[in-house]
Amino acid sequence: MNNANKNKLLTWLVATLLVANAVTILFFWINKPPKMKDAKGSPREFLVHELELDSSQLLAFQDLIEEHQTSARSLKKDIRIAKENLFQLLKQPMIADTQKKKTVEAITSKIQQLELLNLEHFQQVRALCNDKQKIKFDGLLDQLAVMMAEARPPRTGMPPPPPNEEGHRPPPPDKY
Repeated sequence: MNNANKNKLLTWLVATLLVANAVTILFFWINKPPKMKDAKGSPREFLVHELELDSSQLLAFQDLIEEHQTSARSLKKDIRIAKENLFQLLKQPMIADTQKKKTVEAITSKIQQLELLNLEHFQQVRALCNDKQKIKFDGLLDQLAVMMAEARPPRTGMPPPPPNEEGHRPPPPDKY
C-alpha cells in the first residue's frame, strides 16, 4: 500500500472516530438523567416544599425529625463501636470463625435496626399527610431515595471526626 492510500485510510479512520465521539457525547447529553424538580437543599426542605405542609404538619414533621435523628445517632454510634470491635480482632494471632461471625452479626444487627428506623420514620411522615399529600408523597419516593443516598457522605479510609458537644462534626479539611 502506498503512502497516498495510507493517508486516505488514516484520514477516514480519524474522521470516523471524531464522528463516533461526537455522536456518543450527543447521546449522553440528550439522555442525561432528569434533574429533580426543586430539589434544592436537604430532603427535609424537599418534602416540606413538595408536600406543601401546613403549620401544624410542619411542627409535627420537625418533632419526627428530631426524634429520628436522636435514635439514628445512637444506632450509628453503636455501629461505629461494633466496627471498631471487628478491627480489634486483627490484633489477635488467630481469630475463631465463630468470633468473626458474632462480631459481624453485631454490626449487621445494628444496621438492620437503623434501616428499620428509617422505614418507620418515613411511614410516620406519610401518616402526617392528608390524602392528596399521600399521593404526592408516594410519587416522590424515587426522588427521595436518590436524595437520601446522595446525602450520605462518601466513604473514605479514615473514620469521620467525632461530633462536638452540640452533636455536629467539624467540616472536612480543604483539598489541595
